[in-house]
Amino acid sequence: MFLSYLGKSNAGGGCPLENSQSQEVTPVPIWKCKNTECKAWVREELASSSTPECPMCKGPMIRSIKHLPKLVKKHKTNRKKTGE
Repeated sequence: MFLSYLGKSNAGGGCPLENSQSQEVTPVPIWKCKNTECKAWVREELASSSTPECPMCKGPMIRSIKHLPKLVKKHKTNRKKTGE
């Protein structure tokens, strides 16, 4: 499972992406841990199931929205195999 972000929230600065330039943010559907002491969350598109459990504390997760910078998807180029 891929975790998008664990740890501190973006409130109050501290995000290394903020200090260079202002990035365009979009609302992203996420699953966040229902436990208030746990800070784990996962992008909905990267969740392991339709109702995932928390990867950190194994507790229930709830749907939410987080405003994040756009995810840049890099496309792989097809290389020709040698010997063909």
